[in-house]
Amino acid sequence: MNILLISPGNCDLLHNVSIPLGLVSIGTYLKKAGHNVKIIDLCVSHISINKTVKEFKPDICGISVRSPKQVSFAISISKKIRRFGIPVVWGGPFCNHAPLEHFFDSGVIDILSFSEGEMTWLDLADAIKNKTPLEEVKGIAFRKDGKIIRTEDREFMDLSKILPCDWSLVDIPKYFQHIYGAKKLVYIYMSKGCPGHCAFCYNGEFHRSCLRRKTVETFMTELRELVEVYGIDGFYLADECAFSKKSDLYEFCDALDNAGYRLRWGFETRIGLLKKEEFQRVHDSGCCCIHFGLESASPRMMEIIGKNIPFEKVIPTFDLCNEVGIIPISSFIVGMPGETVEDMKQTIDFAKKLPSNELSVMQYAYIYDSPFGKELYKNGKYKLPEKLKDYNKIDLFYNRLPNFSNIPTRDIKVVQGYFAWKLLFKKDYPEEKKGFMVLFKHIETVFKRIVYVNILYIPEAIIKSFFPFVRFFISANFYKKTRKKYGLQ
Repeated sequence: MNILLISPGNCDLLHNVSIPLGLVSIGTYLKKAGHNVKIIDLCVSHISINKTVKEFKPDICGISVRSPKQVSFAISISKKIRRFGIPVVWGGPFCNHAPLEHFFDSGVIDILSFSEGEMTWLDLADAIKNKTPLEEVKGIAFRKDGKIIRTEDREFMDLSKILPCDWSLVDIPKYFQHIYGAKKLVYIYMSKGCPGHCAFCYNGEFHRSCLRRKTVETFMTELRELVEVYGIDGFYLADECAFSKKSDLYEFCDALDNAGYRLRWGFETRIGLLKKEEFQRVHDSGCCCIHFGLESASPRMMEIIGKNIPFEKVIPTFDLCNEVGIIPISSFIVGMPGETVEDMKQTIDFAKKLPSNELSVMQYAYIYDSPFGKELYKNGKYKLPEKLKDYNKIDLFYNRLPNFSNIPTRDIKVVQGYFAWKLLFKKDYPEEKKGFMVLFKHIETVFKRIVYVNILYIPEAIIKSFFPFVRFFISANFYKKTRKKYGLQ
């Protein structure tokens, strides 16, 4: 079968694009099973959907929808595909974030795929090819005789047996990023999921709070091709919680050293998992940055969200990172349900003391399938859009967000903008004498992305991309009374 997999574009030029890892993994399995697979990433290409369909003649099309801002693009693509009589399947995290009726009432989707797609797509392709009942395919939903049917959930894959990604399915150089001292860095992953149960996160629903990892041998096979064929000089692990076991960390670092590549790399982990010898070990193998999601410095809020960070270890951990030469990156969330002005003051006071080169403060954005999201929806605190096409109005970055806290909305926006503005004028890799400020990296990203964005979207994309700069400037230089209230001078 000819199978077309699409990653829809969006109008967000501020953020670097990353390899559509889920589609590449699905495509790898389908290709090995004998199917003819084509992946289109509209974030990095100008490819015509109509022309592609006419030339490739797909039997089925899959669209990966990761966030609300991609919905309008995905709907437009689906309409074009279905005009040719080709069934359309939507997958990706967003498919867990809205009621099933919203998807199927749109009239542009035939099947939904939930959670991991590798095994689901193999079974789905066979079912469509052999015209067997879709009810026998685990992990999907579809409408039949006017009734929505959701099949049995599919069990997770054993990642120790997962196939190495076939990078030839995408144009790897288009995903190179110039950050942290690397010029050709890409995002890849070693593990999936997280054992945590944070109230603001969808991990519990999407990953079932389960952490699984590939073997080092599989990861190194993928990395070897990226280095030797495409010439990458760095990578960042997109894992939610890398190296929960020290033995995994040492095995990983030993494999990197034995390969002799000397790449710059980074990852995300939790406070309290690593000690000085582990930080030194990852640094010696090329690690240049580690991200710690701290979320809040209010003990009351930390108990509410279930993060359970040993805060007495935060500053010593950051000091250790700086001591061995690793950039500690931190992030906080403000405006969470039930949060008070005093809670946010505690977070800001702590953030100002933190020896972190990169520190971001974001407003809480609700996710339908998270514990917070479900509780807020149940209590009538927000309403979901009535139609699928309206989900793109849910803007998770540009501050059209509802405020569920007990903090004035202006205070949240001023605090977020203040820290964002300060971050723009820091170097992303301070040890690099000629390192560029984060601001210049964003400008570089915007111009690079303009080359890839469909010309029809450029005006909207530019407006959406530069509006935050204006807001950040105003937050950092005006609202003196609000900034003084939180000690931000």
